[in-house]
Amino acid sequence: MITAGPAQALQQSSKLGFLSPGAWADWIAWRVPTEQNPLESILKSRQIPEWTCVGGVLNQHESI
Repeated sequence: MITAGPAQALQQSSKLGFLSPGAWADWIAWRVPTEQNPLESILKSRQIPEWTCVGGVLNQHESI
């Protein structure tokens, strides 16, 4: 994940490090049960992400 600090170090703070209209946003999303630790659940998961967004193109993926 790129955040504001790394974006500034790359001299890309106007395009990276935040979610806003006009900013570049590549991201992935998993559904995580509320009773689980989100970070641990994602890192241990073997499931494909439920959603991806690359270059502004949003894709929903079916579970396998």
